[in-house]
Amino acid sequence: MTFEQAGAIIAALAMSIHNTPLPPAVLSMREYMEAQLRHDDGKLPKHIATEILALIDRLLPGDGLCIPT
Repeated sequence: MTFEQAGAIIAALAMSIHNTPLPPAVLSMREYMEAQLRHDDGKLPKHIATEILALIDRLLPGDGLCIPT
């Protein structure tokens, strides 16, 4: 197998993952982080938790396994 063939296989795999829709039961990144931050027992300062959620809100919307870039 050549490097080009291996690269083509990896690229096809990456595109397959990128185009795979999420199963309905999977939480969005924001929902997941909100749940984690609610149960962190104050380990993370509130202002940092707020900034994390604000950064997530700036991401492009999507419903695939990968966030579009």
